[in-house]
Amino acid sequence: MKKKLLFFAIILFTVVKGFSQTEAYPAPSINQCGNEVFDLTLQTPIILGNQDPEIFTVTYYLTQADAAANTNPILNPAAFVSPMQQTIFAKVVNTDDDSSAITVFQISWVSGIFVPDLPDVSGCNSYELPFIEVGQYYSSPGGVNEIPFGTVITQTQVVYVYKENDFGCSDESNFTVTIIPTPNFNAPQPITGCLMNNDGSAIYDLTPAIAQVTAGTTGYTCTFHQTQAAAEFGVNAIVNPQSYNSITGVVYISVVQTGTVSNCRWVAPIELIAIECNGNTITGFASLNFDNDCDTFEAAASGIPVYLTHNNDVYITYTNADGYYHFDNVPDGDNSVYVIADANSTVSPLNYSVVMPTEANEKNFCITPQFEAVNDVAVTLFPITAARPGFPASYVLFYQNMGTVTQNGSITLQFDANNLNFTNALPAMTQSGNMLTLDYVNLYPFQSKIAIVNFTVNVPQITSAGTILNFTANITPLTGDVNPVDNTSVLSQTVINSYDPNDIAVREGEFITEAQTNDYLNYTIRFQNMGTANAENVRVVVGLDENLDWSTFQAVSATDEFTVKHTGNEVEFMFTGIDLAFENEATGIVPESNGHIIYRIKPKTSVTVGDSMSAQADIYFDFNDPITTNEVTTTVQNVLGTGEKNISLFKVYPNPASESVNLHLPNNEANGFEVSVIDMLGKTVLKNSYITNEVSLNIAALNSGVYFISITSNGKHQVKKLIIK
Repeated sequence: MKKKLLFFAIILFTVVKGFSQTEAYPAPSINQCGNEVFDLTLQTPIILGNQDPEIFTVTYYLTQADAAANTNPILNPAAFVSPMQQTIFAKVVNTDDDSSAITVFQISWVSGIFVPDLPDVSGCNSYELPFIEVGQYYSSPGGVNEIPFGTVITQTQVVYVYKENDFGCSDESNFTVTIIPTPNFNAPQPITGCLMNNDGSAIYDLTPAIAQVTAGTTGYTCTFHQTQAAAEFGVNAIVNPQSYNSITGVVYISVVQTGTVSNCRWVAPIELIAIECNGNTITGFASLNFDNDCDTFEAAASGIPVYLTHNNDVYITYTNADGYYHFDNVPDGDNSVYVIADANSTVSPLNYSVVMPTEANEKNFCITPQFEAVNDVAVTLFPITAARPGFPASYVLFYQNMGTVTQNGSITLQFDANNLNFTNALPAMTQSGNMLTLDYVNLYPFQSKIAIVNFTVNVPQITSAGTILNFTANITPLTGDVNPVDNTSVLSQTVINSYDPNDIAVREGEFITEAQTNDYLNYTIRFQNMGTANAENVRVVVGLDENLDWSTFQAVSATDEFTVKHTGNEVEFMFTGIDLAFENEATGIVPESNGHIIYRIKPKTSVTVGDSMSAQADIYFDFNDPITTNEVTTTVQNVLGTGEKNISLFKVYPNPASESVNLHLPNNEANGFEVSVIDMLGKTVLKNSYITNEVSLNIAALNSGVYFISITSNGKHQVKKLIIK
């Protein structure tokens, strides 16, 4: 932004002489545009006039009394931060005889003018100049030849935006309007596809429409889109048009000249007709084996993901409580069915190669935990509704056994009893004050389960919007657990007044630290059938951010049985035959119109500070146009600065902790260190220095939650996560 210094004639001039040979010459007032920092020393040559600067000095003051008494001088006159108006007293002193004189001048500043940089635009045959808040349009620089907003531009030209205020402050920017003619092509014919999963969805090859539309004309790019709006703007193109899975009856083709950044697109609908292709089905059973004998049944492996790969498409289903799984309408040709073993287990067989439709379709798996005993249970708490004063609020407790030993224990959930009233839980939990307890038995290795916990938020007179609801969940047994950090889950939820029933949220929020990139990001998608009839099928499509690692994907919970399909950078959740009720307050079935999906996925190992992960969902109810949710973005931020060297690893115990936590540094780092405790928002909540290598840190004043402990010593640092119960 351009800034002009405006100098005005002096209004007031006062000279006080100590001796006749010393002069303080008048200095002009200074007025600045948009800058409150003044360089008063620019006035020094004016005030001295022809007096020798080696003998005469100039000092600046805020009052005449200070100038006369030589007290409280302005310490940094070269960068003086001023209020909008200020009187400055300048005192000239003769260093030979201490004679002096004082003069006065005014400084002031006004808000500057800022015209933002505007992007270049293009128009199809024409472009209408929109209304702008700052400035006016002109055809020439410097505010020459005004163009009213609303003017239709029909030829490519540069447009200037200029604004000037009463003080002469001005700013200008410009952008280019490019006018491109719209192409014209042939209308496409309907396309048929094979039905999948008996839900109306089908596989279509959309690419033959390109030749029909362009008739061999070169120099144009064709893309396919699920909605007309997306096609017209050239966004959200269908990733794999050769194998497009859809339950909608139409897609749109968009044609644009190759190599241009333009919205001059020719758009046309393509009718999709689904036909029955096959009834191929693959089913099977997954069992747990504890004695290395897969021939003898010992226990069902429930909640285990089973994968089916066909070409570049990956489908996922989950074994039910009895260990059974199924895939319907499997594509003809080569398919691979498999279960992925984790570090603590083996799977037999590794996979099945299934050629459809001729081969037998029952494929069973045997999962064997490693013989070394590994104890590792974990718990995570998720909100599945918004928290609103006077309304129900529901939560999912997701607990799992990631070890190799069958576990028995309990889960406790501490909640905010001042703002929440416990309603019920499934399975049932016992209540003691603000603590709920769930005892579990026979949680087999690799098995996961959920509990639904329901509360009612207090009325607005007690609990208002903005109130923070704090929860802490713990799972036992803790003894011998190889990863005790995930035995505790802390959740803070903000009470709100209104919400969108079709949305997506990420549990970790807008920011995570670099240390958290090794952990899961937990996403919840909520949906509600707001139509006028039940929805037989629901399909939810989520774009997979390039910074997320698909191999770590894990479904946590959903309101109904579903199948997951992964194609390219998209993940589809398909609910078939669920008959989701529609919103109808008169009949009292609003709760039955709601559904949710919870899934988790880790960032890629290459993610670093400054990277971000975004997610947005399109929700389809039967054949209706999708409802697009909000977009959530999580950015990796550095709460401790960059460029620091790592200190040798220090120990933090116990963790989780309450009241106090012990810190231990190796002896080679015991030269004194600084401890900082930082909350999830990056705020330092506790800081101290020590000269020993082992201390007990008092954390009794800190609220329950997740924190980071930073140790800094000799210019090096290390960070660890701390959970306070």
